[in-house]
Amino acid sequence: MIVASFFTRNGSYPQLAQRLSDSCTRLGLHHRIVEAADTGQWKSSNNMKVAVIHQFMFELRRPVLWVDVDCEILKLPILLWEEDHDFAAYNWHGDSDNVNHVPYDPSRLFCSGGVLWFRYTAPAMELLWRWRAALAANPQGVDDQVLDEVYNSARPPVRPLWLPRTYNFMTRLYGDPTPDVVIRHDFVEGGHRDEKAVTLK
Repeated sequence: MIVASFFTRNGSYPQLAQRLSDSCTRLGLHHRIVEAADTGQWKSSNNMKVAVIHQFMFELRRPVLWVDVDCEILKLPILLWEEDHDFAAYNWHGDSDNVNHVPYDPSRLFCSGGVLWFRYTAPAMELLWRWRAALAANPQGVDDQVLDEVYNSARPPVRPLWLPRTYNFMTRLYGDPTPDVVIRHDFVEGGHRDEKAVTLK
């Protein structure tokens, strides 16, 4: 498995990238966190993630765990090492007690795209290819919303795993991490672009 992410040079992203890298090193997780050119807009920069996942999947021929650069991995993500799934994400439809009151319907995807897992299998690669093609056709789309549309309409034959919120623990929604949190996500919807560079804990 490879943990993948990217960052741009503006705001606090370089410090966040270092925090993510340090957390992977601490847990012995192989990772590639690459610098990318800033597109000038948070949304369009964020949409580059599918290309990064695609590149690493085909270059390394191994599973890819995508985490947004404002994440920190606190524990080993052992759920991802099970062999009976091709794709994993936190799915609002798959959490019957979600804070956004999204109706429970695990047959549909409404994902939070900060943490995504693709096993190196043909179904996962089909989903990834379809996602990338759909974003190329709709460059103004939002990356995780386009992924939802692809999953719900094309129905590629992936075996999904809907991750618990502890694998994409959004501090803006849930507050400080609890002891069971695996991946902390300090999501602020592009706000890191405007932050001054700081030394992060």
